Amino acid sequence: MKTSISPPQGSNRTDRTRQTWIDQSRWVAIVLVVVGHAVGMLRNDSALALTISNYVYMFHIPVLVVLAGWGAKNLQADGSGLSKITRQLIAPYIVFQLIAFLFNFIFEGTNPSWTFVEQTFGLWFLVALALWRLIGPWFRGVRYALLISVVLSLLAGLTPSIGGFLSLSRVLFFLPMFLVGPWLVDRISEWRGDPRFRALGLVVLSTGLAAVIVFGENFWRLPFLGNLSYESLEVSDAEGMLWRFLAMGSGLLMAAGFMLALPGQPSAPTGIGNFVADAGRYTMYPYLLHLPLLTVIGATPFEDMGHPTLRTAVFVAVATILCLVTVWRPVRFLTRPLVEPLWFLPPARSEHERGRAESHSAS
Repeated sequence: MKTSISPPQGSNRTDRTRQTWIDQSRWVAIVLVVVGHAVGMLRNDSALALTISNYVYMFHIPVLVVLAGWGAKNLQADGSGLSKITRQLIAPYIVFQLIAFLFNFIFEGTNPSWTFVEQTFGLWFLVALALWRLIGPWFRGVRYALLISVVLSLLAGLTPSIGGFLSLSRVLFFLPMFLVGPWLVDRISEWRGDPRFRALGLVVLSTGLAAVIVFGENFWRLPFLGNLSYESLEVSDAEGMLWRFLAMGSGLLMAAGFMLALPGQPSAPTGIGNFVADAGRYTMYPYLLHLPLLTVIGATPFEDMGHPTLRTAVFVAVATILCLVTVWRPVRFLTRPLVEPLWFLPPARSEHERGRAESHSAS
């Protein structure tokens, strides 16, 4: 079974598209997540690390959320859907939450909280994705679903009490991106064939980078995280809603720009393109496996060794190599019991899939 943050869905035509830019986008976005986490350890020492961290945090999670929304567009609120959520998200979440408790105790001396309703570093996305997949089918049957989700996202910032509990603040912050994912990905599949849209994507990405460089240390990254209330941001409710809306809008725009600007053509993938697309089907491996390694690195003197700029470059290189290594077949084989702890159970089929199978056998 191939594991990614979003499972393959759709027709044969869509699957061919996945092999070129959708899975490629997913893997590159995961690389940016790992790089962002790695250089985030150096934010206070290196101007380069600060710039990279601020820049990637504008759009790497929106890219993953949009693609996850597209991947879950056919997921049903039935036993099959719940089975997929349990196998692909809840089970690995429990395993890596336990690993985080162990590593935090060994390397940081932190006593385990033994709570699973609040997540250790980096694991919030699994919980959020599980909740999005649960509520996604319900939103598909509601009029003005996107507008409702935006309102809920803005209201979520009014209270600080949902920031950690099941990551509800982030769940609601990114919910509009998840819901718009199916529409946006299908549009980008069409727009990528037009060089003018590809160029526009580069302009959007370049504009975001320019803003990060110009503002420097004054660039306000916190609204893009989606986990802080307006009170925690020390702004009024009205100002907080404006900042949250701008962060959602610019994050979604940057995500679209990234997916448009990503190199490659659906009809003529290169060897590298095919490798990256295949790696994009196993994004759960670099995503989960890098988290305990960050705890180990944080307990070593590597954070303080060498010139800050050189150290940042090394961290970026090592993070990228790690993403390559963790999708390598032997590594996946060895770590599969952790990343896919229920891999040995047969997947449940939905009513639609069972109906198709019965029709096929009858014919």
